[in-house]
Amino acid sequence: MTIAAGIMRKNQRREKVKIMFVSPQEGIGTTYCMMAVAAAAARNLKKSCLLMQIPSAGKELEKLISEKKRESDSDPLYQDMGIDTLVRYFKSKRLSGIDVDNCSICLGGKLYLLPGTGGKAEDGLNEADQISIMLRIINAAEEYFELVMVDIGVERSETAMRIMNMSDAVCVVGNQGRTGFKKMYAFAACEKIAEEKIFYCFGKYLPESTYNLKNMQHIFEGVSAANSGVVPISAAYLDAVEDHRTIRFLSGFEGDPEETSDPVFFRDAVNCAKKLAKSNKRRRI
Repeated sequence: MTIAAGIMRKNQRREKVKIMFVSPQEGIGTTYCMMAVAAAAARNLKKSCLLMQIPSAGKELEKLISEKKRESDSDPLYQDMGIDTLVRYFKSKRLSGIDVDNCSICLGGKLYLLPGTGGKAEDGLNEADQISIMLRIINAAEEYFELVMVDIGVERSETAMRIMNMSDAVCVVGNQGRTGFKKMYAFAACEKIAEEKIFYCFGKYLPESTYNLKNMQHIFEGVSAANSGVVPISAAYLDAVEDHRTIRFLSGFEGDPEETSDPVFFRDAVNCAKKLAKSNKRRRI
């Protein structure tokens, strides 16, 4: 959308961070965590933020933020928008930042969404082309947005690996506790993610657990205050998703977290966003 174009020149002088959200297993809540962190960054930290997901994920992100149940991709909200349209641009010409901007949807404030793919636009493209498209989209997005967040989930394709390699931070989402962390650590080691890129995010977090964040930072080697954060489980957030009012609920990040319906959730998500937004600085230390 052209609204973002007005902040392009100002954003070019600011720190840019590409953050990929991944998980060692399904059912952890990777998209749940990314949406909360993105809303915190855009609404509380006032950073322009673009949300997107790799093509194989379809439109799962849209389902999370939708204000109503959408029966098909023909909904007017998605016409001439998203990755499918950018794929068509790729087939005819070189992708540019303005193309990404025009295919994005403003979710309020500085939070934007690049809708996913229905799969049709990718027909006839080989994997090399798909990789090239995604890398170009992400790089072009940096012309407009301070933060670019990509939901990779459990995908382990060559496309996912290349995206992780070009990122500034890889947010590994997992469960708190010994078993959860072992899976997160093993995943990071197996995928050969550079240590300075890794950020451990414990999703659906319960602060009452013995394995709270402070204890885990002491127990587990490699987990520090700088490279770890939490997104607590929130009944209010889950209810909002179920009732198709996610964006309205997450608008609570604009105010004081202590005055919201779930202070712990909002406060911890903001802290997580602050750390991830500084990922480039952490890598240079």
